[in-house]
Amino acid sequence: MRKFLMNVRSVLFMVMSLLMLTIGIAIHAQANSDLLAYVNSSQQLVVVSGDGGFRWIVTNPGEFLADPVGYTWSPDGDRIFFAVQQGGSVSLRVGDVNTQSWNEIANVPAGIVGGEWSADGRGVLIGSGGTIRLYDADNGDVLREISGLEPPVVLVSPFSEAPNFLPYGRSLSPDGESIIFQAGLNGRYFVGRFDGSVPTLAAPLNNDPAPRYSALWSDDGSAVAYWGYDSDGTSVIAVTDVDSQTTVTLDSGRAIPVTLLGWSGDVLVYRDSANRVLAARAPDQPLESGVQLLPPDALDIMVVNGGALFRTDSAIQSVGASCVDTGDCLDRLNVLVNDAAAMPFEVRFGTIVYTAQNGAVVTSDGLNVFAFAGASAGVLSPGGAYVALDLNGGLSIANTLDGSVTEIAPAPIILDGVRWN
Repeated sequence: MRKFLMNVRSVLFMVMSLLMLTIGIAIHAQANSDLLAYVNSSQQLVVVSGDGGFRWIVTNPGEFLADPVGYTWSPDGDRIFFAVQQGGSVSLRVGDVNTQSWNEIANVPAGIVGGEWSADGRGVLIGSGGTIRLYDADNGDVLREISGLEPPVVLVSPFSEAPNFLPYGRSLSPDGESIIFQAGLNGRYFVGRFDGSVPTLAAPLNNDPAPRYSALWSDDGSAVAYWGYDSDGTSVIAVTDVDSQTTVTLDSGRAIPVTLLGWSGDVLVYRDSANRVLAARAPDQPLESGVQLLPPDALDIMVVNGGALFRTDSAIQSVGASCVDTGDCLDRLNVLVNDAAAMPFEVRFGTIVYTAQNGAVVTSDGLNVFAFAGASAGVLSPGGAYVALDLNGGLSIANTLDGSVTEIAPAPIILDGVRWN
């Protein structure tokens, strides 16, 4: 354990400081700022604090969240949007954690999509039929609208997206000024400014509604990456520059889906049809000339601002994105831990959580290492101070500083429905 601790301490501090670019930011947030939302065995939405001292049962008995919208946290983490199914309609609500109260901002026909907050926290994006609306989170006023689209409109629904390491699609750009969505029975993509006008038709690609690993925006919001199928049924990656409406593509040459893995600054990471993990400064650099970033056997790839982390067999490794310019990425790999099981992992603010080969969930921030036997999975809080665990089928929260564990809810709990603020 001492050898393992020294290895993690030296490597994590060196690599995470490079990758996370969080100099001057405290590693662990205050306890009361880390809030966890989950759906209990009675299908009620519940919010608890990381230390278990705060609990708010948000929805009433007998109320059910509307799929695929579910619930999403506001950017500041103090409010939570949720959609409740009411027969042929859906009640759109915004709850305030500080007052433990909620108000209904709209009641709309069933069959909605979306649920994403605008970057400034003012509104919530909802699609229905052939209309997209941004509802004011305070009073339900329509802040922006795109109408007259060929139904059905499809937006990203954050609740149905992966909660941790996998790429997280968004309909709205980081600044909230641009939008990507699908419309029509064939799922055609549209990309443009969200100013009320109908955005320009993007690359001539179709796809299933709200496909995973698509609608990934660059950090500055100038470009968006997505994937779909051309008229011949071949899978294609596309990157569209919003302002110029220019699009670069990578044709896989076959029908097997190609995979977008995420952005690191202006570097797009993707897996091509030859199973190579490539990186390119898109859309300026042709996707065909991407640099090999990771080995072909890389799994559970997590792209962060500054590089990427991944697992190969029992080793969790990292690489910085600067190697894209020098072309020597495979020579710059750093091993973080070498006893990982074949399961996903997560890193936030210098804290790593993974499942070890002995079956225990391990957390480490380079100073504190804890192993939780009988646990599985694990979702880190924003500051890395807590990790949500599936412990014997129920939900528990572990403190990554002192190793203490607080039982939150008995079985059955599905961690896919758990979200930190």
